[in-house]
Amino acid sequence: MRLRGLAWPLASYVAAGVNKVALLGYQLALGGLGGPEGLGAHATVVAVAGLAGGVLHAGLPDWALYRAAEAKAEGRALPAALGSGHGLFLASAALAYVGVGVGLGALVPTGTRAYAGAVLVGLFLPHLSAFSSSTLRGLGAPRREALATLWSAVALGVAALTASSLAQLGVGFVVAGGCLSAPLGWGLRDGAMRPRLEGAAPVLGRLREGLPYLALGLGWMALWTADTLVTRAVGATADVGLLAASVMVLHGGLYGSSLFGALLVHRVRGGAPGARLALVGLGPLLALVGVVASWGLHGLLARRFGVDEAALRGVLGVASALAPVGYTATLWMPVAIGLEPRRVRLALAGGLLAAAVVGAAVGGRGATGGLWAMGAGQAVVLAVLGPLVLRGGRPGTT
Repeated sequence: MRLRGLAWPLASYVAAGVNKVALLGYQLALGGLGGPEGLGAHATVVAVAGLAGGVLHAGLPDWALYRAAEAKAEGRALPAALGSGHGLFLASAALAYVGVGVGLGALVPTGTRAYAGAVLVGLFLPHLSAFSSSTLRGLGAPRREALATLWSAVALGVAALTASSLAQLGVGFVVAGGCLSAPLGWGLRDGAMRPRLEGAAPVLGRLREGLPYLALGLGWMALWTADTLVTRAVGATADVGLLAASVMVLHGGLYGSSLFGALLVHRVRGGAPGARLALVGLGPLLALVGVVASWGLHGLLARRFGVDEAALRGVLGVASALAPVGYTATLWMPVAIGLEPRRVRLALAGGLLAAAVVGAAVGGRGATGGLWAMGAGQAVVLAVLGPLVLRGGRPGTT
């Protein structure tokens, strides 16, 4: 892969890293201004809105990524079907977030509802651009997303440094979300991407095409959160808090692997030289960056979140050992989905089974048991997808 082709992907990775640092600073400020209730309200809204938006979008952003990558690899224009998919996606986004907003009062304490409402708006704005951002990734053109991510980081950083109340912090989160919605402007202007709502037959067609990607996405999400699920199933809430503080930086860095994987889809499909070499080397390299950053910040995280530093180091040690597996599996997933989705479903099923077996065996160890369960599942994913990703495969169907 030529350096010129890596320029904007690398810029996107750097921008994402800056954004994660700014988000960490924002979360630290939130802890100081809102205490446990503020942190809990924020986490609750993020989880519920993510689940509602993720289910109701029916896999359409991922469908758009692979349709765009296919067109790019074959030298064709974007298919007109993207416009109807975009319209359906925006309608589903509005439905999901209005639904969460209606039930917001039952989700968070009374004193944090105004802040929780701001968080919901700050999540809704970038969600609107998910379809456009995925299409741009499929085209290997992340420039707009990189710039939007950088401006969002600036907004988060300013809010963390200057806010003196939860209300001001919430305004900063809305501004940051507005910055992340910038790719939507391109999607609204581009001819093939311009959203439109059509009759029942096209809508059902887009849903049929998108739902397999939704199933893959849900399986991916379940395995990649197995550490938290196993820890919570067999341990106390405090164990989950220790896990979250220990892997906060490492988990944030997984975005970089996912981003690079999405940007490599059209290169692998088109047989670009060096693409598969990047699939071998980028995962461990990004994992190393995440591990170094985690150990550099672990003392600060332990103090800020009130967990025992020795216990945090023990959990972080296990997470660091498993990081190359997780980062490489995250990098390979988008590429493998573009080549042979059926193989990916098999890999995820095997990975979830392995995670369940290992979780049952060592889950009593608390946070480290959850990490070993997730790592075992991700190792199975690597074993199943390795022959496909590294030796190549013919693009398949969902």
